[in-house]
This record gives sequence, C-alpha cells and structure tokens, in this order.
Amino acid sequence: MNVFVSYASEDLIPFRIPEIANFLENQPEIQNVYYWDRDSDSNMTIIGYMEQFILNSDILLAISSPHSLISTPVNKLTDFAEIEDKRIIPIFLDIENVRPFLKRHRGVVFNGNNFDDFLHNLILIINVDGSSALPQRPSQELEVQNLYEKLKKLITKLFDPNIEIAYIFTSKLLRSEEMQDNFGVTVRERDNLEDQNVSFIDGLYYIIPNSKTLRIRRESGEVETLLTRNNLTQLAGEEITNRLNRFLLDIVNYVREESNIEIS
Repeated sequence: MNVFVSYASEDLIPFRIPEIANFLENQPEIQNVYYWDRDSDSNMTIIGYMEQFILNSDILLAISSPHSLISTPVNKLTDFAEIEDKRIIPIFLDIENVRPFLKRHRGVVFNGNNFDDFLHNLILIINVDGSSALPQRPSQELEVQNLYEKLKKLITKLFDPNIEIAYIFTSKLLRSEEMQDNFGVTVRERDNLEDQNVSFIDGLYYIIPNSKTLRIRRESGEVETLLTRNNLTQLAGEEITNRLNRFLLDIVNYVREESNIEIS
C-alpha cells in the first residue's frame, strides 16, 4: 500500500508530516509514503507530481487547515485524488477547514498533544478496507456498463461547484480509448487540455471543461447551453441533476443504437 500526503507548506511542521510519514513507513502493510518536501524535485510541475505519485498511491491523507483551503496546489491534488477514485482521509483540527466534498470521507482529528493516540487512530482508519472497485465481469455489456458508471461519475464530478478538475477530466478521457470508442468521445486537441472542447455522442453534446459548460447541438443547428459555471450556484441541485441525467440518458441511447449494447 502507498500513501500520499497533501498539505500546504505552512502545515509541514505544525502537523508533523515527516513524523507521520516515518511512522506509516514502519507499518508492515505500507510500502511508501509520498510528500512534496521530500519527494519532489526542482524540475517537477504540480501536474507531473500528481501523475507520478497520486496515481501510484492507494490513499491520500488530506491535511486540512486554513492554509490548505486557499492553496491552489493542494486543491488540485485533492481534486485529482477524488476524480481518480483514490481513498481520501482528511486530517484536521477543525472540521470547518475540510473542503466540502471531502467531508463525506471518514477523517481523523489531529492531536499534537497526544501524538501517539492520533497515530493509533490514523492507522486504524487506514487499515479499514475502503475498496469500492467493481468486480471484473466478462461480458461486453457489463464491461460497457462499468465504463459508463466511471464516465457518469467523472462528468458528475466535473460539474460539482466545489471541484476544479478541467485538466484531470480531459486527460482521463484521453487515457481511455474504450470510453472514446463506446461513447463517441473526441477531444479537439491533445495539447492545452484545459482549453479543449470535449465532444460526446459524435458531437451532439460538447463540454468546455475550463468553463464547466455543457451544450447540445439541435438538429436545426441551434446550440443550447444546459449548464455553465455561473449558473451552477444558482440552480437547485435537482435541476442540475435533471440536466445531467438528460445528457447521460442520451449517451445510453447512443450506445444502444450505435453499438447494439444494452446498458441500464
């Protein structure tokens, strides 16, 4: 098992991150613990760091403080872990310093006055099996169903107002040829991913990830905007869900008609 620690530089010493890493690396079930001040190099970008270390980790420890809340690199790291379906464990002094979407993950209160007790609680949480992976199943229909569930989760997270994942969204689609083939997905260019239009079901819908815009092209050629970054905070959650469900239902129908594959 590998563990990644996400934190603001101001929290390195107050949260005793080197000591946490040393303790965890002495546990028999943990092979590596990664954290920026020890494991990065001067030539590494935040994107390169994420792709090298988070992708190789099973768990992300999210050190949550007033500093981390306003840190763009930290937010990118936790967004990346969330979209990659990594298990996340928030560590905090005050629950209000935990990002809203991270509060659904089980966390642990940091206790500097009784550090051993904190470490004990942390390893107990780490050792709980957090796996939610779907079992591998052989039929093409079920493989496509699993891909669809991943695509659905990816798109839903993209339109979460609390998450910034434009680069992660497009790069993950580029890594999945199966998604592209089955759902009629194309990314306009492979460079400058944050600025690229991502088309679905052969261009009927397209998403502009950097502005969180979902649009549909009508038969008349008219373009209708279903969701934008600006209206996400104004729409009720039910309305956002309805608009996304409309989009996802059209994806399901596309797969049925174009590939003759039944998904629920």
